[in-house]
Amino acid sequence: MAKQLHLFALCIFILSQTVSAQLVINEYSCSNRNIIADNYGDYEDYIELYNNSGGSVDLNGWYL
Repeated sequence: MAKQLHLFALCIFILSQTVSAQLVINEYSCSNRNIIADNYGDYEDYIELYNNSGGSVDLNGWYL
């Protein structure tokens, strides 16, 4: 649980320092055991990003 909280806090910090007015974490799951399966049928943890601007956001070079 602490690992997921640290990852979430890091994501918040990174996003707030770079494109705070355009891109926000809209939803996240650190215990996705049977809610949303990916394209391979696995239940991975996920972070959903939401672009609240009318333009596009370049995510080249971004990673978690």
